[in-house]
Amino acid sequence: MNTAFDRDFARTLETEVGDAGEPNPEFYRTVLAQVRHRRRRRGLIAAGVAVCAVAAATGGVAVALARDSHSTPTADPTTSTSATPPPDPNRVPDWENLPTVRDVWPNAIRTLPGRLPDGSKYVVEAMLPDNRYVVLTWSEDPPGFKLSRPAVFDPAAGTVTVLAEMNGPSDFVLGVGVVGDLAVWVNHAFTGSGLAEYQEVWTAPLAGGPAKKLAKITGQGSYTIAGNYVMWDRYSNTDELSLGIFRLPVTGGQPQPVPNTRGFLLNQHYSGFGGTTAVAAKGSLAGGELIDLITGRRFSWTLSHDVPPNPAGTNHVFCGTFGCTGEWGTLSPAKINAVVQNLDGSGFMQLGSGSVGPVGDGRYVLYGFYDGPPNVDPRKPTGVSRVAIWDRTTGRAAICYSIQLASESDNGSIPGRGAGSRPFVTWGESGSLMLLDLHALGLPHVVR
Repeated sequence: MNTAFDRDFARTLETEVGDAGEPNPEFYRTVLAQVRHRRRRRGLIAAGVAVCAVAAATGGVAVALARDSHSTPTADPTTSTSATPPPDPNRVPDWENLPTVRDVWPNAIRTLPGRLPDGSKYVVEAMLPDNRYVVLTWSEDPPGFKLSRPAVFDPAAGTVTVLAEMNGPSDFVLGVGVVGDLAVWVNHAFTGSGLAEYQEVWTAPLAGGPAKKLAKITGQGSYTIAGNYVMWDRYSNTDELSLGIFRLPVTGGQPQPVPNTRGFLLNQHYSGFGGTTAVAAKGSLAGGELIDLITGRRFSWTLSHDVPPNPAGTNHVFCGTFGCTGEWGTLSPAKINAVVQNLDGSGFMQLGSGSVGPVGDGRYVLYGFYDGPPNVDPRKPTGVSRVAIWDRTTGRAAICYSIQLASESDNGSIPGRGAGSRPFVTWGESGSLMLLDLHALGLPHVVR
């Protein structure tokens, strides 16, 4: 789940159903709890609200499972149906009339248990060969949640190999990635005010063995994995200027600045642990510079000339190696739309009133929107919130999940992962955790 999509989708839902009060049972309470949690804990991954927001973590899905919850079929790129009219990457999909991901990409769907063998909730951090997964335990930590205990989960065998217990003041894990035969993660330690005091970089063999602390890093920042390095950004203590990007080899050593990166910050939308891209950005709303931290390639982006005039104050566009996503609003008429565009400013499209975020390298995007009346009786919530995935190279699109706001389903208790650079999306469905493998859709593998 970077989760900026989660924050944006939560804000969209707050706006659309704000007049409805608090829906029953858990949906709106979960949204608000995660919004408050993200405000309290800057930069942490949202594993409990939007995306595959966690119909996964915020509500039920009406589609019943046809497979056993422990089956994990090998993904296959074959598709069974196509949207009508024919998919077109240059046309916005008809969001309200899309098929489901099971209809469009049936062999890219994996069905995992909703909980670990010990009954714990969990989130998937990385996919391993033989249908094994790097996972984190998810637990309540009012007013939000906590991620801890990195482990390797083998659903077929029903085994969990714990990589580190991490029971201490710094046991909130930001994320886990895989480099070769190592799991790599960063922990956060919090002060009484709820702000991160320092971070710790850890590694452990995927096959099991002692975990190793590589470094303790003070200050706030965002983290990613690029090649064989853990990388992060830092602000000056005296102003809000970026000191640049720093890196630490996963084999250990001393942190070093990445040359010529002063002023750059990690783009959280297109960077993450276990992701397919890691991008740093510098510039303004009108355009700027980007660095692919995996290859070292530098390139630029430009805001489209087709953006509406009279902008509202909530506009933002973020770009990665494939293209750009964001929100663009106008004051007259008062409206905020999710948008996409190419790096050179071409291909600008307004997707509708909702939130959008990239998945993988950005050729896939998740679009979250509310389908229902803006004003409802808080005692009788109506309408549906949906999250769709769109392949910008082929135009294919499908619904990941739908939340019936009046549903009594318990699927909201299953955390999931949504927008971000990871090569998969997860969400809760009928008590199981569903995973859409983007490699089966054609997303290239990144060798680390």
